[in-house]
Amino acid sequence: EFGGTSVSSPGLEDLLGQDNARLFGPMVTTLVDDLRFANLFSRGYLHLVFSDSAVTASYRFVTTVDSPEYALDAAEGREFTVAAGNLTL
Repeated sequence: EFGGTSVSSPGLEDLLGQDNARLFGPMVTTLVDDLRFANLFSRGYLHLVFSDSAVTASYRFVTTVDSPEYALDAAEGREFTVAAGNLTL
């Protein structure tokens, strides 16, 4: 199962503040079984590529949602691949 943020909906950064949400993300992965990655402060989307041998999930985050001028924030992105027949990362 893959879950992702939305581009325009607020996240925990609105509730906790940007710095606290950034710190809390890695802690969440220790609290939730099987959670491998949590970015609680960036806005973005999940790009999935399916093939016969695997599925690859790329978490892509944008530099801003307040302007039509934006770029992908490669430093925040992550990519995970699950081979066919595997049930977990």
